[in-house]
Amino acid sequence: MKLLEAPAVTLRADRAPDHPVVITDAVGIRFEGGRRSDQADLDLGVLWEQWSGPATGTPFYGVLDPEVQREAADRLLCAYCHRPAGRTPEGMLWLLQTDTATHTWPASIRTITPPICLPHAELALERCATLRRGHLAVRAPEAERIGVLGSVYSPDGLPG
Repeated sequence: MKLLEAPAVTLRADRAPDHPVVITDAVGIRFEGGRRSDQADLDLGVLWEQWSGPATGTPFYGVLDPEVQREAADRLLCAYCHRPAGRTPEGMLWLLQTDTATHTWPASIRTITPPICLPHAELALERCATLRRGHLAVRAPEAERIGVLGSVYSPDGLPG
């Protein structure tokens, strides 16, 4: 059997969200002690949650590390090895936890799961009980960023 290693996007026990002070000014919202341009997604205009910790602790399988997941999804990196996921003429590969009977084709699928390279997809199906219970393997020719889960803040800094 291959050496057991957690996927790169798996949240680890030693990672935790930081809660810096939120500042609102003429530029928008940002965290204290930094520039908004270094803390926000320029395309979507949202302020990213800050996380800290070395990511070497016990893995929480099935739970995604928000920072690693976001980078992998944005840059189309393999969810497992965090290297370019690879593309065939049919597109990039995604392994989605689902019941295949719930989808009609063609489908418009929204997911937070980054793509995965073929060798790691095979490993995931071999080792992941959740995926073995029900999964959908999809090759998609394109992946569009459609949104961000988060909190909206008003100009006075209060949740809106």
